[in-house]
Amino acid sequence: MKVLRIILYSLLSLLIILLVAGFIIVRNKSNGTKPLYEGEIDVPGIRHDVKVRSGERGMTHIYAENEHDLCMAVGFILAQERLWQMDLIHRATTGELSEIFGANYAETDYFLRLPRI
Repeated sequence: MKVLRIILYSLLSLLIILLVAGFIIVRNKSNGTKPLYEGEIDVPGIRHDVKVRSGERGMTHIYAENEHDLCMAVGFILAQERLWQMDLIHRATTGELSEIFGANYAETDYFLRLPRI
């Protein structure tokens, strides 16, 4: 009886640990996909300071010291703002829409994977 109680407590502890870890991972994943509009980000490849401002209508203004840093900042901002769109286009072109939209899109995926002549 004592061994059974130890096993049950161990399984309960493991379940609680997995639930807490899962909650933390999901929370961090969902917050990590949101664009950052305030603060500083260290982007690998940018050599000098780049300032990015968003106007009142959402228009982004990028101020960089050189063309390389400007291009890197533009790519970063586009990816930050349109990552969902790039992912959706990628899934549509590879026929993987049913992975995110469910089984109703299986026929669409099949059609998108058919070779074209």
